[in-house]
Amino acid sequence: MWICPNCDQKFYNRNQPHQCADFGIEDFVQGKSPQAVQLFYAFLERLFEIGPYELQPQKSRVTLTVKTRFAAINKLGDDFLDGHLVLDTPNPNESVVYKIENMPNRTFVHHFRIYHPDDINDALMHLMGLAYKVGLREYVKPPMRQNNYGNNRNNYGNNNRSNYGGGNSNRSEYGNRSEYNNNRSEYNNNRSEYGNRSEYSANRSSHPRGRSEQ
Repeated sequence: MWICPNCDQKFYNRNQPHQCADFGIEDFVQGKSPQAVQLFYAFLERLFEIGPYELQPQKSRVTLTVKTRFAAINKLGDDFLDGHLVLDTPNPNESVVYKIENMPNRTFVHHFRIYHPDDINDALMHLMGLAYKVGLREYVKPPMRQNNYGNNRNNYGNNNRSNYGGGNSNRSEYGNRSEYNNNRSEYNNNRSEYGNRSEYSANRSSHPRGRSEQ
């Protein structure tokens, strides 16, 4: 966990880009309607039922973080609260979510709007629980590049080994062992046509200069 030395905001990644300024909750709710402020604190209270978190007030919004950011309150209108939840998979629910953004880091930002504390219902609480797991980094996926590399290695191994002599088809082009053995037997048969060793020994004994005549 990296803490910015200027504003004390906490981030999972070192030197995380952010709005570095000294803002408080009071700055965010200042001048807002009583109904909007009520929605703001109602949302924070219900979220705390899921688990502890930290608030990071910024100039235009308030983000919520555990190990990493998982939610934000983006706007307080006259009679509504606009916020978003970060999930690892898209979870469309038209009764709660009005827009989903696919982010480059393979997360999905789910935008929601509530008008009354009762709008924080079971469906929204479910999404808040999923987002909280993202804040704990329980969702972390393996890098996409690594998966592609692994697939390419498999393709290389399956397709190219046979092209470079690993396959049976190429071995047959240069002759297999059975053909080699057949050639050896033909060679042995040819040797027998020129006489075997016993015939050669018999001929030596019958020769006039053989050892028996000395």
